[in-house]
Amino acid sequence: MLRSVKRIGMFLFITGILVLAACTTPEPQIVEETVLVPQTVVVTEIVERVVTATHAAATITPLVTPSATLSSALSEPGAATPSAFVNPAAETYIGNGEMSNGLTGWCMPLGSAAPGDVDFGRYGMPATGRPGMVENGINIMHIPGEYCTLVFEFSSTIAAGGKVQVKQVHNNQSFYEVDLIPSNAIPNVGFAHLSHNYVVNPPLWGVTYLIEATDANSSVLWSGEILFQKTQPDLCWDGSTPDPVTLWCPKEDW
Repeated sequence: MLRSVKRIGMFLFITGILVLAACTTPEPQIVEETVLVPQTVVVTEIVERVVTATHAAATITPLVTPSATLSSALSEPGAATPSAFVNPAAETYIGNGEMSNGLTGWCMPLGSAAPGDVDFGRYGMPATGRPGMVENGINIMHIPGEYCTLVFEFSSTIAAGGKVQVKQVHNNQSFYEVDLIPSNAIPNVGFAHLSHNYVVNPPLWGVTYLIEATDANSSVLWSGEILFQKTQPDLCWDGSTPDPVTLWCPKEDW
């Protein structure tokens, strides 16, 4: 009887231990896990950063030469303006624009109306035109102007389709081309109008270009240099020439 009681007690004790063990919350197991990020994500991030850091493409802005006035010329503190620029240059020029090698030309003042369909081979220079001239063997056109007209007299009849090119002297590269217009009245005469800002109103006091007139087959009919020259001003206090755009002189050091 006593042995049976001991067995029952032992059984109850073991059962109690098992019950307590079952009710205890097990500790979580720590498992190390490595997550691999797809390579495409990294590549995408790099590409996005590169694209974001890329500078915008450069653009070329057409040159616009501002017209200087007395008020704008004196707006810079310490700047001085030569007296020649207080008053506009004389608009009266002598001559009909005849230059060398069968070339005649003139430039129209700033603000002039467009040339239209006038046959300048027949009628010649308008009354307000500034005639070209030859000085020391150099063909000279007086600028600034709204446009300049060149009239060519050739040794034979010309047809439509010709061109007039303006080239840089130092490398013989053309940067501007216009039509060579045949005169309806004179078969061996053609004319062209130049309006490029670097020709009629450049940011320089003067610039020389090589002018070439060609026929429809690109054969050269006329070639020669022309100096596009602005009226020279009085010199600045230090003997230099004022800026051709702003008309400013260097500041004096007091």
